[in-house]
Order: sequence, then structure tokens, then C-alpha cells
Amino acid sequence: MKWALSFRFGLGWKIGGLLGCLILVLFATYAYLNHRSLNNYFTVERQSQSQLRSAQLEGMLANMLEQLQVLSQNRLSQVGLNELENDRLTETSYQNMSTFWSDLRNNLGYSVDSLMLFDSRARYLDSWGYQTLPLDKLSSEMLYSPVARNYIHCSDRCYLVAVVPYRFSSGLAVVQRYSLVYVIKLNQLMPVMEKKLGSTLFTVRANGEKLELLESTFRERQPLKQLLSDWQVSELENKPVIVEMDKRALEMRLSALPLAVVDNDALFIGSLVDIDGVVKAVGKAQAINLVFGFVALFVLLISLLLVLRGPLLRVRKVIAILPQLAQSRYRDVHNEISSLPKTHFADETDDLANAASQLTDQLESMEKELTHRAEELEWLASHDSLTRLINRRQFEILLGQRLLRDERGCLFFIDLDNFKYINDYSGHNVGDRMLRAVSGALEQVLSPNVLCARFGGDEFAFYLPGVCSELAEMVAARVVRVVSQLRIGGKEQLHSASASLGIVAYPEQGRSLDELLAHADLAMYQAKQQGKNCYSLYQRETIKEDSRQRGYWLEQARRAIDQERLTLVFQPIQGFANGQNSHYEVLLRFKDDSNRLVSAYPLIVAAEDGGYISRIDLFVIENAVQTLLGLPSSQKEISLSINLSGRSFADPRVMRQIEKILEESRVDCRRLIFEITETAALNNLPLACEAIDRLKSLGCRFALDDFGVGFSSFHTLKELPVDYIKIDGSFVRELLNKPSDRVFIKALVEIAGHFGYQTIAEYVENAALYEVLKELGIDYAQGYYVGKPAPMLHTVQPILVETSSA
Repeated sequence: MKWALSFRFGLGWKIGGLLGCLILVLFATYAYLNHRSLNNYFTVERQSQSQLRSAQLEGMLANMLEQLQVLSQNRLSQVGLNELENDRLTETSYQNMSTFWSDLRNNLGYSVDSLMLFDSRARYLDSWGYQTLPLDKLSSEMLYSPVARNYIHCSDRCYLVAVVPYRFSSGLAVVQRYSLVYVIKLNQLMPVMEKKLGSTLFTVRANGEKLELLESTFRERQPLKQLLSDWQVSELENKPVIVEMDKRALEMRLSALPLAVVDNDALFIGSLVDIDGVVKAVGKAQAINLVFGFVALFVLLISLLLVLRGPLLRVRKVIAILPQLAQSRYRDVHNEISSLPKTHFADETDDLANAASQLTDQLESMEKELTHRAEELEWLASHDSLTRLINRRQFEILLGQRLLRDERGCLFFIDLDNFKYINDYSGHNVGDRMLRAVSGALEQVLSPNVLCARFGGDEFAFYLPGVCSELAEMVAARVVRVVSQLRIGGKEQLHSASASLGIVAYPEQGRSLDELLAHADLAMYQAKQQGKNCYSLYQRETIKEDSRQRGYWLEQARRAIDQERLTLVFQPIQGFANGQNSHYEVLLRFKDDSNRLVSAYPLIVAAEDGGYISRIDLFVIENAVQTLLGLPSSQKEISLSINLSGRSFADPRVMRQIEKILEESRVDCRRLIFEITETAALNNLPLACEAIDRLKSLGCRFALDDFGVGFSSFHTLKELPVDYIKIDGSFVRELLNKPSDRVFIKALVEIAGHFGYQTIAEYVENAALYEVLKELGIDYAQGYYVGKPAPMLHTVQPILVETSSA
């Protein structure tokens, strides 16, 4: 329901006092900025005053030196200072200097402790006044100075030493040069300087970071010493700080003396300025601003509460009503909202009541929707959304319950073959369609009450209760057959499904759930080892023996090259056109413990699993190249065909090593053919094309091996820049008995010819096959009828009798 009134008087009018809060915020901001500005001005002003006093102090010392220089020059010119007699002053000169000393003390304005006279060679002549500074403390560098200079000397006390040169001349020639040394106690100058600077001065010596008071005009030195003990040099040097002494605010600053300091480099002059009045004035102004702000805030808050009292009462009632929504009492909430007291003018509290009413309607609708969603989520928690089968978690729960009831049966574990290729080549949408088709096939084969699940990825599992191993094998065979009949259209290709299936019986081959799943996985892996698209029943001894064999061949693969147990054999490939062996396929043989040559297939499989296959590939290529280089001139036209594993073909580092071998050996690369499978190429088609192009640029040729099995497509023929297509032996063996194989080979020959490729038929083992393949237009034949693998190369005619393959 809605509250509709003819005239709207907004809540903003009732709480107009909030404007006062805005004013208060603005005032507080102004007060804060004023506080910052006042502090900044105070700080800058104090720094300026401090710098001004430093400049005044430096000027005072310079004026003092100039005054002494002028006074010395003028007065000594009047009283007269003659030449030395026997390196000493004459009586007259001494009397004149005494007169000068008396006038100096009476007319200078500050007390000079002593006056010393030195000749041009800095030899002491005489002195007047108190000998406060020993002669050995005087700076000889200053005594030799041709211009007036002053410096500070500190030991227990500090002295200002002014050295003023005086030249006694006769006519135009300078007859004698003297140096007048004025020694003045620094604490006697401080009252004069303090009067002009308006601050109290003191001198300190730095001992590391600690400060030691030397001179000051304070009557009691202890308070100043105590104050300095709380500070370090780095905190005070050229940084005015505010300190408290005798309950008054003082500004304290240390500055380096504007003169040279002898025998004490770590000497500073400090100043104390009474700023108590200024600090109190600033604090008072800030306090007034703060008090005014708090009073204004209090008044505005009271006003705001009075204005909001009525609306807040209505809001509280709505708040008291809302908890009933949590109890799903939607009808009661509607009734209580409609009974709220009306206002003369509609405002935001009316909007709140309307919103609460609308919220009630929405929550009621959402609760119904959530109930439906909860049921969906409960289903999703236990099912796979893509195939609508139960998921692995639910499967394990339900199977675990059956095992607790000791329900005998067989567990089937399914893994789709080459599913990654479908995803990579045609996209995940096609892969999802394949998974849905497989789940539909399983539901078609199995009865509705069978526990069937998708484990994730391309893995499925189901459990058949009460079946023996023989019946389980029949079911597995049917599942494999039904799945293999599935076809899904993809990117320019029709994909066929293929599954490997492992079977394990409960309780004979596993008592626990984990044990059953592990054994089923091993059985599935064994099915893949048998060539995929088949099933395998878990057999502990067989799998154990397979594991032992895999371990043996893995170790042999790791050590075969170093132990020189690998050798090459060569099987001829003959052209139908001239009946000559145009090239040979390089095959690998392994020397067993009895030094017999056996097939290296299990070693190659182990090497691919263990990561040693690239090393074996490089071994084969290096030895094949050396074989070519060692052929006599009569066999210079023979080429070698070398199998290259998918792992090596996809590894750029291995491909670079192959290029290096070919370039360094200077072999004629036109005599090398590399055979790759379509699976290896399609793992990364752009990378495969790039690798083929790089080796073909050196002159090498390429053959696509085992074409026609797995997921071969004519699209691959169009994309891969190969020279030969080797038709898989499974099509050649049954060629005489299966017309479909004849149709496939004939179509392939025509398409290969269209693309400019030559065809090679494998497993040609008798004359009849040889003649049929020749009629179909195949370019080359390979098999025992043409020639068996041998350690030496021979150019022979076809064998005219059938031989069994070995």
C-alpha cells in the first residue's frame, strides 16, 4: 500500500537546524585553518627573528673588530710608536702605548682584559692589562695575518681575541709592522650584545650529542644546565624550540659562532628569548575558538533533537515492526504500518513507511524464490550441472553407504581418450557437448537405479551391485562400444569419442572406498597402456608386474646412452615407380643383458614418461647424421627418415640443439626426413608449423606418421607443411579383406596428390598387398616384404616371398 497526501512538506524543512551543523563545520574548518595559519606565522616569525639576531650578532662582532682597527690606527698615529731598539720598545714607545691603553679602556664602551704587542715576526714585545690568555694559546696564523682578524678561544672560559696589524712608516716606506692583540672575556661582551639583540646569550660546548654550559649571564647557572641536559645538539642547532623555565615560555636556539674557534671546534652560542606573552596570547585565541565551537555544537544538537523528536518517534515504530519480517509475519507488518499516525504534511517518514510496505512484499516474494533456489543449490551440491549426473562427492557418500552395508559389486572408472585435443582444437563448447553425449550414453546403457557420476574433467564412474567379473566385463565392453560410436561435430571436423575403462570388484579387490578408487584408476591406466578404447579388469599381479617393468625400463632409459646399449637399424622404404630403395627409416634397438638386440619400444615409452626422450632423440639424430656422412659416394642419394617425439618437437631448446647438430656437421639436410605424429603437431599447431618451417629452411623434409588413427583430419593436412603422409599399418594389414580400408586409402591418395604430398604405406608384408597398393597409387612401400630392419644400409629389390613380422 502507499501513503498519498496532496501536499508534501519534506523532512528537510523540519531538520533545517542541520544547516547550523554545516555552519559549525565551516566554522570549525575556519578555526582549524586559522589555528594552523597562526602557528605557521608564529613559527616563521620566530625563525625570522632568530636569523635576524644571528645576523646582528655577526655584524656586532665585525663592527667591534673594525672599531678596534680604526681606533688602533688613529690613536697610535697620534701617540706615536717608534722603531724597536734591540728588539724591544723604546721608553717613549712604551709610554705612548700605556697612554693608548688608558684611553682604550675609558672610551671603548666595553672592558678589554689585556692588550699584547707583537713584532712582524710574531715575537712578543709587551702587554698591558691582565694576562688572561697564555701566549702559547695565541694563534700564530692570526699573528702573521696582514689584515685584522678575530677569533674565539675557549678552555675553561671563552675569550674573544682580536688581532689588528699596525704599520709604522717613515715617509713613503714602511719601517716597522706590529700586531696588536686584544683579549676580551666573552661574558663581558654578552650584556652589551644582549641589550642590542633583546635576548639572553650563553655559550655551550658539544660533547658528542650532549651539551656543556660554558658562559652565561644568568645569576644561577643550574636551571640552564638542567634545561640543556634534556636536549641534544642535533635537536637545537639552527632549530628554534620552545622550552619552559621558571614557568615561562622561552625560545631556545643554538648557532655556530660566526668566528673561527681555536682549540674547540664544537662550540655554539645559544640564545633565550622570552616569548611567554606571545605563546599565551596564541593559546588564549585557540581556546576561545574551541569553546565557541563546542557551545555552538551543543546548541545546534539540542535544536536538532527537538526538531527530529516527532519523526524519530515514527521511525522507531517502523523499526519495531520490521523484526517481524524475520518471522515471515508479512500480513501483521502490513496491518501495523497502516495504523501508524498520519502527519499533516508528507515527509521522509512517510516514504519510510511506504518503503517498509514495499519491502514486505518483496521479501515475501523473495522467500518463495529462495525456497526454490535452496532446492536447486541442494541439487547442485550433489550433482554435476553439465551432465546432470551426481558428482564425485555425492558418489563417494552413496558408495560408502553401500560398502557399509557390504553390498558386493563392481566399480567402473572411465577416462575419455584424447579429450584434451577436442577441447584445444574445437573449443570447450564442443568438449561440453561430448561430455553430455557420453553421460547420455551411460544413462542409455545403465539402468536408472545404477550409481553413476561424473568425477570431473573427462572422468566418469559407476557402481554395479551384485555383478560378477564376467558380467562386469560384458557391461564394460558394451560401454566402450557405445561410447566409441558417438560423433560430435567440431571445428571443420567430426570428433569421435573413445574411452578407457578400469574395473575393480568389491570386496575381492578392495575393502575401503579409497582402495577401490585407487585400484580402479590403476586398471584404467592399464587399459590406456593396452592401446586405449578398451577396458581392463584390475589384476594385482599383472599391475604389479607392469609397475616393475615400467620401473626397469625407466632405469634403462636413464642409463642406456651412457652404457652404450642403444644402436640404430635401418628399414628400407621403396618407391613403386622405380622399385628402388629411395630412403630408410632409422629405428632404435636396445642391447639387453644378454647383448641381444631387442625392440626399444618399452624403453621409448618409459623415456617419454620419465622425461629422457629428448636425450634419446638427439642421440638418434647425431648417429644418423654420422651414418649419412660415412656413406660411400655410390650411396650419396640415400636419405634417412628419423622419428621425432612429441616432447622434443614441442621443446624450442631441443629444436635449437637439432639445428646446431645439422649446421655443425655440414650434412646435406635434403637427405634428412623427420617423422612426427599428428598428435605431437596438434598440441600446439602454430608452434609446430614454425618448427617445421625452420628445419625445412635448412633443407630437411617432414613426414606425418601414423595418419588415419586417433583424431586425424584432412584439416591437418592443409595446415601442416609436410612432404610425406605415412598411412597407418592398421589400414594396410586388412586391405585385402576390408573394402572400406581400400576406399580410405584411395581417397587419401587423391587428397594427398591435390596438396602435393607423397604417400607411404607401412606394414607391406606380402606381394598381394604390394600389388594392390601400387594399383591404388601409393608412392612408397615399407614393410618386411620390402626389407627387414638391418644395421647396414642396402639398396635391394623387394623380397618376393612372404615373411612374418618380428
